[in-house]
Amino acid sequence: MHSNSPEQQGELFSAQEQWRLRSPAGTYSSTGNLELSLATLEQWKLPIRTYQQQQRYAVQQPSLFPVAEAHPALIVDPWSLPQHNPLFWRQKRIGGDRPAFYFVIDYAYPLLLYVGETGRGQHRWQQEHDCKRYVQHYLFVHRQKQLAVEVGVAFDYSAPTNRKHRQQQEQQLITYWKSPFNKENWQYWQTPFVGGS
Repeated sequence: MHSNSPEQQGELFSAQEQWRLRSPAGTYSSTGNLELSLATLEQWKLPIRTYQQQQRYAVQQPSLFPVAEAHPALIVDPWSLPQHNPLFWRQKRIGGDRPAFYFVIDYAYPLLLYVGETGRGQHRWQQEHDCKRYVQHYLFVHRQKQLAVEVGVAFDYSAPTNRKHRQQQEQQLITYWKSPFNKENWQYWQTPFVGGS
């Protein structure tokens, strides 16, 4: 975890803007495989991790950062939740079939890739889900470049049972963490893993 001070945020956002202006999106080959250079991959990941770790520090120090206190749902630190295999739904029940927020995380970097909500935690990824494809592309590129990667899922079962309230809090979490696989954040990170088949 980085303990960056708030003064460094200006630097972060200028890096984010530079990334958006460069727009180094990956391309998909005729076989459907993502072609992405190692340098481009690293340039894509670094500003996201920097931003998220600053947000994480704010969550862990709520008395110093009133913005985190304004949104109780944002107090959740996804990295502090129990880690599960992305194929959790094929295994025995891990936390029951109840409402939850879930977080897809690359624990090796670390990077929060996706934030979601569900009314039935145990069954969420049994059906089709675009994020599964994004994760496959992400894993493919990392393995192709022989980079460490450890994608897992974490659940927060404090999610409201009311779907509308749960979705409102989900949007707060997506906005707060700026998770790159959520479509709301593609404008910030030019996510190269969401195209292709």
